[in-house]
Order: sequence, then C-alpha cells, then structure tokens
Amino acid sequence: MCLATSSNASKVRKDSSSSVNEPEYAEKSTMPTSLLRLVWPISPLAMACLLPLIPSHLYVNAGYTKWFHIMSFCYLMTQNAWLSKFVALMGTTVTLGWWASIMYDLYKNGRFGHILLWNMPSSMTAVMLDENNQVRYNTNERLAVILLSHLLDTLAHPALALYFWKLNQFKVSNVLTWSIVISTYCLSRTWSMFHNYHNDGAFKLHYIGHDVYKIYDDNAENLPGMWIPAYVMEGACYVVIVMFKLFWEKKNNRRASVASKAPTSPPPHPVVLEQMSTSMSSSFLSEGSLEEIQRSGVLAQKDPAES
Repeated sequence: MCLATSSNASKVRKDSSSSVNEPEYAEKSTMPTSLLRLVWPISPLAMACLLPLIPSHLYVNAGYTKWFHIMSFCYLMTQNAWLSKFVALMGTTVTLGWWASIMYDLYKNGRFGHILLWNMPSSMTAVMLDENNQVRYNTNERLAVILLSHLLDTLAHPALALYFWKLNQFKVSNVLTWSIVISTYCLSRTWSMFHNYHNDGAFKLHYIGHDVYKIYDDNAENLPGMWIPAYVMEGACYVVIVMFKLFWEKKNNRRASVASKAPTSPPPHPVVLEQMSTSMSSSFLSEGSLEEIQRSGVLAQKDPAES
C-alpha cells in the first residue's frame, strides 16, 4: 500500500510539473509564429512600394521570364489570391512562348535549346560553350551542365506555372477572368514597350533585338525567328482564351435565362400543410409507442389529488 501511494504521489508531482511547464512551452512555440505574422504576408500596396528597390539588372534588359519570377516573388510576399491567378496565366504564356521559340530554332537551324544555353549564368556557359560561343557536347562535364540547364529551365517555367495553377485547383473559370486576361496581356506589352524605348527610344508593342537575350548567331536573318514564334504563340493563346470566355459566358447566360424562365409551383395552402404534418406524425407514432408515452406520463399525467 505504501509503495502504491508513493508511486501515485510521484505521478501527481510529474503531472503537476508538466502542467506548470506546458504554458511556457506553448508560449515559446507561438512566439516565432506571432512574430512572423507581423511581417508576413505584407499588403499588395506595400509590395508595390518596395518594387522600385529591386536591383535594375533584374528587370532592365531582362527577359519576360525574369518578370514572371518577380511577379512570383510578389505573390510569395503577399499571398494575394488575385495575384496567384495572375501569375498562373502569365507563367502559361511565358512557357508556351519560350518553347515555341526553342522548337522553331530546332526546326529552322537544327539546334535544340541553344537559346536557353546561351543565356545561362556565366559559370555554366564557361563550361558549355567554346571560344566561338557555340555549344559543344564532347565531354561528360558539358553534358552534365547542359542537362542541369534544362532541369532548371523546367523547374523555373512550366513547373512553377503548374504550381500556381494547383493553388487555384486547376479551375480555368477561376483563373481566366477578364481582369486577369487583360492585365497579363498589358504587362506583356509593357515589357516590350519598356525595352524598345530603353534601347531604341521608340515605343513598339513587340520587342525584337539583341539587348535582352544573348544570341550568338552570325546570320542576322535568324534574329526575328527567335522572337516571332513566341509572340505568335502568345497571341494565339490570348485569342483562344477570349473565344473560350465569350462562348463559355454566353452558354452560362443561356442556362441562367432558361432556369429563370422555368415555371415554379405555388406553395401549398396552410391548411394542406397542417393536414400533412398531422398525418405524418400519426403515421410515425405506432400504438405501442403511444402506450409507452402515456405510461411515462408525457401525454397523460396523474391528477395530484388522486395520489
């Protein structure tokens, strides 16, 4: 008996000590979370005020893919739902345009992904390119860096775009709103006009030049072929989106009009409702259940005077 009592007492002391320390641990565990909520996520307005602080080499003479990454970073900082839809569509057009140029270069010049390899960081191009800035596949080191370049390109463009589509549950109707479609197209044209004015002093809706991407090709006729397929793919993508939205919204409006014109039956009369409720209640209560209820004193109680 004494041993049992002492063991119980030790358990009580352990429980009491643990209960005393629990609030301290809980407070310590919630402190980093509360501090994080003070600084993140930030408001979209605050993020817009911070954008001028971005180093200029990240957006001046930088590909539209880098602007896509900047907008992805803006979502990371703000966690704004509208911005996630914006980046999802932006990433889709970036990926389609980028791969349209790569496939056209393969068809026209027999080079696969050289536009990508020419524009990788200098530490990687030093391995992949020779003294004439041409891609070589003659060593295992070069092959490994080339494969790494394609892997990074896949993660940075199509995989990132799919991530934002997943955030929106791959719902096309939620992402392809008119505000998203118009704003993403306007940003694309803003990128072109900005770089045309910065490099040539003229406003043009589509940029074609050597200042953004490094293109080591002696044939000047190949230069438009690096840009035009991307613009054609982007334009076709927006045409398909607009046609889909017009058809989809027209179909939805037609369904809504048909539903509104459908005849509706008038509500039943109160007397009919009362009759229905009494018939349903009587059908649910059997004779045995009524007798049990009467015995328990719910429906019929004894007169106190009789007792």
